[in-house]
Amino acid sequence: MSDSNKPEDSVQANPYARYAKQAQTGISQREKEGQLLVKSAQAFQGLLDNWNQAKYEDIETAISYNRSLWTLFFERAEADAEQTALSKTIISLGHFVFQRSAQILAEKDHAQRKPMFEALINVNKQIASGLFK
Repeated sequence: MSDSNKPEDSVQANPYARYAKQAQTGISQREKEGQLLVKSAQAFQGLLDNWNQAKYEDIETAISYNRSLWTLFFERAEADAEQTALSKTIISLGHFVFQRSAQILAEKDHAQRKPMFEALINVNKQIASGLFK
């Protein structure tokens, strides 16, 4: 089979096939978002569990991934024309996540960075928990 005739190529080209594939997974958008937040929290926890071996590049990668998730949540909440209480909370949490991320990356003392991760882990777990309900 040539590369252009792979089954996944037909899924990409056909929106109905994409929808059918999505329906087969049985995972809602909320659950996907929750899973991504849990994945990020687990990456942070993995760094903490192996803190003495954690390199700055590993920390930067984990922070970047988490920030990209929160950028999506933040932008969606900002675009909410009604600015619901939930949107305002997500915007506030987004500001916190961005600020804490910058603090972690700016901190020169490796030992001082470690406790800063706890808040990010907790925020991600709490929001994920709400998304799974």
